[in-house]
Amino acid sequence: MQLLVYKNIEYFIDDFVNQYVSENDFAGQVAKIISQWQKKESYYSLTTSGSTGAVKELKFSYNQLKISAKQTIDFFGLTNDDELLCCLPVNKVAGFMMIIRALEANADLIITEPSLYPLDSLKKNLSVSFAAFIPSQFEIILNQYSHYQSFFRYTKAVILGGMAVGFELSEKIKTIDTAVYETYGMTETLSHFALKKLNGENQAPFFTLLNENEIMMDENECLMVKSRITQNKWLKTNDVVEILSNNTFTIRGRADNIINTGGIKIFPESIEQRIMLYVSKFFHTERFIIAGFKNQQFGEIPVLILECVSIHKTNFELFFNSIAEVLEKYEIPWKIYIEERFSETENLKLNRKAIIENTLKSKNTIYERKR
Repeated sequence: MQLLVYKNIEYFIDDFVNQYVSENDFAGQVAKIISQWQKKESYYSLTTSGSTGAVKELKFSYNQLKISAKQTIDFFGLTNDDELLCCLPVNKVAGFMMIIRALEANADLIITEPSLYPLDSLKKNLSVSFAAFIPSQFEIILNQYSHYQSFFRYTKAVILGGMAVGFELSEKIKTIDTAVYETYGMTETLSHFALKKLNGENQAPFFTLLNENEIMMDENECLMVKSRITQNKWLKTNDVVEILSNNTFTIRGRADNIINTGGIKIFPESIEQRIMLYVSKFFHTERFIIAGFKNQQFGEIPVLILECVSIHKTNFELFFNSIAEVLEKYEIPWKIYIEERFSETENLKLNRKAIIENTLKSKNTIYERKR
């Protein structure tokens, strides 16, 4: 790596490490990761996000990190002439691997503390070659920063992960020149092992594997992946998929989110994708989830939980009539709830489990559909 930029100050890498490695803040975390990498330590610890279960601590070898970094470096053609932006928590895999990619590519690294407004602390004349965001960060960038085009003028790619890409953001992405990819991966695979192009040439509705990864389905149609990162062992995910070819697949939803209503299994994520446009239009929010609440007659029923303070003058019947055009009868939510602020994990993902628990406690029902 040639330079590291922090708070708009340029450092030689060793100078940055020496100055911050003893600190307990964001810069200190970055310095410690770089110091570990320079020493080629045998093992590196990462914790899972906790968005889909208990937080776990995982250990990875130096070689596993190199393999993961090289997959991304090779795919996007990153070199020592590039600048990588890290604006995600570095104690989680997404931010951590951005640092490792920059180190392995000998590229410049620009770091800024995680925030929904990642460009606030950066110079307006700055540009980057490669960046990773959660969708809500990128949506704010496109909607609220007038200089985003110059910021991305030399960008080879932007990658988005951690949560679903909303309808409005998806449509906005299609209008920009910068290549944008949705990622698929997890801590256990050291970030993404598959990518979906969201705009421009080669735009696709499915994920494509990076080199050296293999996939298959288990008996429950959940995705399994094998690579050198998993030490050539099959790693089972909790995502129900449809495999289209030996290197492409689509996600139907998480097995632990499935709603069993009257003996019919439905996927909340599939419903969410199909009603994004209508939720945005009627309720003016991009953040919502479909959840399954217990029901004596049907076992579970689907409900809609919105992130918003209040709702006024909404034509609920028109909303339900609209979504009935894209949903099966049994998929249509029975009730609508609101939460003023959705819970998030440490790395800014929506914490679906906590959102559901909070809703069950608050019982902020704003509408119950006539049946």
